[in-house]
Amino acid sequence: MIKEYSSCTTDSQCWNDNNGYDCMGTSGTKICTTGTNDKTCTNNDDQQCDSGRCDSTCLSKLSDGQSCDEQSDCTNSNCNGDTCGGTSACDNDYNCEGSETPASCPNDCKNSGSSCLFSKQCYDVDYCVHNQCRNNNPYCGDTFCDSGEACSSCSGDCGICAGPEIRINPITLDYVI
Repeated sequence: MIKEYSSCTTDSQCWNDNNGYDCMGTSGTKICTTGTNDKTCTNNDDQQCDSGRCDSTCLSKLSDGQSCDEQSDCTNSNCNGDTCGGTSACDNDYNCEGSETPASCPNDCKNSGSSCLFSKQCYDVDYCVHNQCRNNNPYCGDTFCDSGEACSSCSGDCGICAGPEIRINPITLDYVI
C-alpha cells in the first residue's frame, strides 16, 4: 500500500491506520491524502482538497470581501480584483447588472441618493436625475423645476404659486368742455 502524499491512480492504493486515504486530484497529479484542511497538496490541484482549495496546503474557501488570488479561493468561485465577491465580475461599464451590488461593484452600482452618470447605474431605484439616483423622474426636492413639476405640486423646486392675478382694465374718459 502507498503512504500519504504518494502518487496514486485509485483509492485502493492508499492506506493508513485509520481506514485509508483517498486518491485525490486530477489525472497525473493524484496523491494519497485525506484532503482535510492543513494537509499538503501539490501543483495547486484543488481536487486534492475536500474544500476544493489548494494553495500548497488544503484551505477553507473564502467568503465575500476576503482577499484572494484565484477564482477557486472563493466560496462563489469569483475572485474579483483580489477580493472575493459577487457571482459575476465587475466590468466597470457603469451598468449595474446581474448580481452586481454597490458593495461589490461601486463603479457600476449606486444606491438611492448617490451620485450617478446614467440611470442604469442606479441599484435600488430607476432614475439618475441631475446626477443623483432617484426613485422618480422628475424628482421633487432636488431644487430643479423640471418639466412635469409645478408650483402647485412641488413648491420646493418651482417656488410658491402667486395668488390669482387681478387685472384692472383702464377706462378712458373723454371730457367735453
